[in-house]
Amino acid sequence: MNIWIADSSRRRIKLNKIINKICSQCNVTVFNSPDELLSYPTDVCCNVFFVAADTPEFDWVKAVKHVKEHFKECNIIFYSNIELKQRDYLRFRISGFLQYPFDEQKVEHELDNLRFTIKK
Repeated sequence: MNIWIADSSRRRIKLNKIINKICSQCNVTVFNSPDELLSYPTDVCCNVFFVAADTPEFDWVKAVKHVKEHFKECNIIFYSNIELKQRDYLRFRISGFLQYPFDEQKVEHELDNLRFTIKK
């Protein structure tokens, strides 16, 4: 399973550690800026996309549109320090949402309840 994390804050480090602990066979790629994400090769599949929806310097709307355009069945999971209004994220037909601070159980729950099945 290929998991991408898009976040310019330090939370990406915690999320990366949690994912590697609960899913040792997962390939995790971390993007610190929208430019890194947009220039990443699109022939590398993304199954799950964790995106910080509250970091002002990271244009999450552009990032999500890019991922949805290239990976139609990518599971998108937003995470945030603040509670987002439904209209902010439901229009993207996301797979899940994590309220920060999150822990191993919450991340594992989201990975166990993905919208799209991961083909092996």
